[in-house]
Amino acid sequence: MKTDILFLITIFLFTASCEKQENTGEPKQINISKTTEQVVEADNLFGINLFQTILANDTTDNIFISPTSVALALAMTYNGADGTTKKAMEETLRKQGLTPEELNQSYKDLIAALVSADPKVLLEIALS
Repeated sequence: MKTDILFLITIFLFTASCEKQENTGEPKQINISKTTEQVVEADNLFGINLFQTILANDTTDNIFISPTSVALALAMTYNGADGTTKKAMEETLRKQGLTPEELNQSYKDLIAALVSADPKVLLEIALS
């Protein structure tokens, strides 16, 4: 009985001490450049294509995949590619017309914008 009362008091104090956050339901606006907008649009198209390809090849299993992670990994690989390989990756990633420098800067800006969008949210991306 004594333990139950102590537990209830602890829960009450914990709940009472929690700061109530006002949630307006509106997403926070982040500012990105036109080039970064192009990269986001290209990644969205790449992600849709990736899901369509996976679904066309395997409809029996549940699969969890992050198109953003795949796009980021391929974009890092793209930096070291050359010739026909680079051209093929450019087309697959839908990054035609963007230089590697623009692509790298756009990803850097996008990651910074997402990390700073909400201080209560932790976004961790393994970069090396």
